Amino acid sequence: MASAAKCVICERDIQVGEDVALIGYTDYVENMSIVCLDCNENGDLSKITGDNPVGMLQTKAPIIGNFKPQKTDSEIKEFRKGTFSGKMWSAFESEVLVFFQQFGPKFASMTLGSRTYKGYSIEFEWVGGEVASLTFPGRHTKTKPTLNVYQMHRLEQMGFKENGVDPADLIIKLSPKERSRENVVRVISHTLEFGYFYDPSRLSSISPFIDTDE
Repeated sequence: MASAAKCVICERDIQVGEDVALIGYTDYVENMSIVCLDCNENGDLSKITGDNPVGMLQTKAPIIGNFKPQKTDSEIKEFRKGTFSGKMWSAFESEVLVFFQQFGPKFASMTLGSRTYKGYSIEFEWVGGEVASLTFPGRHTKTKPTLNVYQMHRLEQMGFKENGVDPADLIIKLSPKERSRENVVRVISHTLEFGYFYDPSRLSSISPFIDTDE
């Protein structure tokens, strides 16, 4: 069977009817690049020129700064490779990145809808068009299940500071080098995946709060 196109990254022939990923710096399909599923999962976009593609994020750990990642790039790729939950985390990152790209500083917070997890809202403090700090749920009656000692220890290792009693929040201030929207998305997913040990299969919705006065 003749190939219909080539993957723009590995240049492998893509056959008619084969599943592919469309990646681009636009919402118009005709202007997007065709990428095979293997390259899409690997996340290496170095051969696609321009700014960050809409809704596409390379799989890697957040930048080390005030936030301290608990897993390396290779460990994260291994965790996500070929697993259902791994693909869900990649999809989660893509969706949140779209919110940042579309709404910018108007994107004030987001709530994670779930029948298992309660009270999971993440707030963003914007300074000069960048996210300067993140606020996550802490040990308080609104958070279900209640955070255990191990989760709190892991979150403290990541750099979070507890603020308040009940309700209590966990806050981290990002240094300037950590404030790119792509890195903020990685901080969010890394915190949920390796700090809270959030099960993405229990996530039913992501609800952004848009500040129309911003």
